Amino acid sequence: MPDLNAHNLSQVEQFLHIEVGSIVLSPSESNAESMHLFRTVESVQYDMNRDNSKEGNPHGVSVEHVMTVKKSLLPPGVLRSLKGARKTVCNFSKHAAAMEEFLKVAEHISEEPVTTEFELQNKVRNTLIQALDSENEIVRVQAAAALYKSA
Repeated sequence: MPDLNAHNLSQVEQFLHIEVGSIVLSPSESNAESMHLFRTVESVQYDMNRDNSKEGNPHGVSVEHVMTVKKSLLPPGVLRSLKGARKTVCNFSKHAAAMEEFLKVAEHISEEPVTTEFELQNKVRNTLIQALDSENEIVRVQAAAALYKSA
């Protein structure tokens, strides 16, 4: 049985109170450079049929898969937060606006396959240019900084 301590209990607390519509990030097991993005579609449910040693934890959250992206494409603040979030449940609410903006832009990136580094650079540049018009000031500033760095 795992130790019951404040950290372990806080992990359960965050999981149990996740809101419907929340964005969930989960690293890919098959590709360390990829991150799966999901959105919760209902609150935490208890399934007594899974409450056994074979199935594991009976608590779960229904999600829909939104997309899988390279981690390096995620907003910089999210990437920094992920470095300290190994094998844990974290509340990234402070990054919610940046993630929503990212999802809007990322949908367009994933529509066409990127086949060359040049095409990727063009897509990134165009995405950053679009981000300059964002309503989110943080997104605008980060896009401007990234464009300035790449010039």
